[in-house]
Amino acid sequence: MAKKGQVEFIILLGILVVVAVVIIVALQSPGPGPVTPETRTVKESVESFIRAGAFETMKIMGEQGGYVIPAANSVDFLGSKVAYWQKDGQLNLPDLRNNFVSGLQQYISDNKDSLANSFDKSVTLGDPQVNANILSNKIDLTVNLPTTVDGSPLQQPYIVSIPSKLGDIFEFSSGFVTANNQDRYFETFTLSSMVISPFDEGVQKVPTYVQLIQCGQYVFKTWWDIQPDMQDLIEKTLANTYMPGKAPTDFMTKTSHPKFLLTPVNGKDYSDIEVGFYLPDDFELTRSNFDFNPSTINAFAKPIPMTSICMSEPLYVNYFVRYPNIVRIEDPLTQNTFQFAIDVYIKDNEPGVWSDGAAGYASTDQTQLCNNPMCSMKIEVKDSSGNPIPYASATFMGCPVGRGEADGVIESSIPCGIGNLQVYRQGYDITEQMFSSDLLLADHSVTMLRTPVVNLHFYEVVIDTVEATSEYWIKQGAIRPIDNNLRDGTLHLTILEQGTSDSHQFMFDESVGSLIGVSAGSHIFSASLFNNFGTESVSVIGMMATQFTVREDMDGKDLHVYVPYYPELNSMTDNTELGVKVATLSQLFEKCGIGPISETMINDDFTCSLSFAEAGEGIA
Repeated sequence: MAKKGQVEFIILLGILVVVAVVIIVALQSPGPGPVTPETRTVKESVESFIRAGAFETMKIMGEQGGYVIPAANSVDFLGSKVAYWQKDGQLNLPDLRNNFVSGLQQYISDNKDSLANSFDKSVTLGDPQVNANILSNKIDLTVNLPTTVDGSPLQQPYIVSIPSKLGDIFEFSSGFVTANNQDRYFETFTLSSMVISPFDEGVQKVPTYVQLIQCGQYVFKTWWDIQPDMQDLIEKTLANTYMPGKAPTDFMTKTSHPKFLLTPVNGKDYSDIEVGFYLPDDFELTRSNFDFNPSTINAFAKPIPMTSICMSEPLYVNYFVRYPNIVRIEDPLTQNTFQFAIDVYIKDNEPGVWSDGAAGYASTDQTQLCNNPMCSMKIEVKDSSGNPIPYASATFMGCPVGRGEADGVIESSIPCGIGNLQVYRQGYDITEQMFSSDLLLADHSVTMLRTPVVNLHFYEVVIDTVEATSEYWIKQGAIRPIDNNLRDGTLHLTILEQGTSDSHQFMFDESVGSLIGVSAGSHIFSASLFNNFGTESVSVIGMMATQFTVREDMDGKDLHVYVPYYPELNSMTDNTELGVKVATLSQLFEKCGIGPISETMINDDFTCSLSFAEAGEGIA
């Protein structure tokens, strides 16, 4: 028992010693002074100061993707460096609480002296120690900031609470970027937009599959043709992506573009925050982040022999696309925004595999060549009249070197060496020529010829033979559109560019069509008129051949094509006999004043008669 009493005595003695020390320290150190109007003003000012610092820190962090100091791996948006949270398939999320605490402490340290000097009494502010609890709807701050007013200390710590959805926003953002990295939402949305991209003259603006089935249909698209439509498609895809339950109900009455809905994140729909998706400042698709294979989309609907069908070879287009997506979230309690970037990558029309390096279709050697443009180029692109052609595009040695300005000048850095200079502008024939980069240092002029789109009108001209008088007759009403009610006429038009082996073939089963992709210049036009085309009883009922010059100023104008209707041609098996007869009919047209290709239409009451001898004069 004695030992127990002794222990209790020792414990009691220790407690008394501690109490004595506390009392002595308290007597030696002044405690918080009495609360006066002056000290209350200082306390409230410091709390407002802390609150302002917290708002400023939240604003900076929100603009920069959760970082007080811009992250090295970031992208520009609305003047801020926005951090990538997902790049190359890797996640890199910031430590939000620690970044906020360090940012607020730095703000207080940088500005506390100015605050202290703003009072009309002696105020000192010591070194801050900040603790933050970021909750769903608020941020609770505990700040130890030693403060004296006229030598008297104020009670510590400062307790400040700030309404903010930052906790909810960070919870959503973390869950979203993790789910997106796995499910690749925006790769899927972008691909969906590509598959249903709008049609322009029968071909999608961003085509993934091309097969033309209309006779005479033709498509020629280069990278520069598709790039603006692809950029527009991406922008619309981002603009029309919505949080769960947030898509407008009258959406389809406002736009033909599809809308996309995100799935709930963390099992929640976060209905009280607004989320939008954007491209970075001045973002533009270039050959380094957008390409397709084949590099030029070129298709033409050719007639299938012995059928009435025209069809192009099926063309599958694979795309490489990579773009940054800014995820921007609005805090409804502070009106601040919180934004971060994710990486979107498509290769071969499916979400790209990050491990392949996220590269385009150019070879490694070609990429290295294009990435080291050590020489300079300056060319002026002109039309045949010497006027500048604005916004033409050029490649040199297979490397894209940019687009020209409104004055027709293309000025750019290029690889050094000898290679093919290719200049392209929609509506003009592609110009290609071998050059040394040394020759392109000085101003160089390139002339391009327009490829006019001409409206074609097709007619058959019935040729009657009168054996009794040895005459050919073209009677009134003999000139009719090829799709007239009397027969099923189909016209096969071949255009051979003189001086080259290039030819263009068109098939028309209607009386109107378009001449597309044929450059200005002199060409041989030949046409065959068929009856019952595509059946076992198909027959040639007319043919003509002539030389005709396509002019640049014919763009949008009309040409009238006349083909003799002469069923006897179908029975001619000797090619020489057939050639003589076609030449005779062509000369008949010439002497009667009929085209056979003309910019003016012949009147309905036109008639003509010519003797066999006159029509065949000069024909062997």
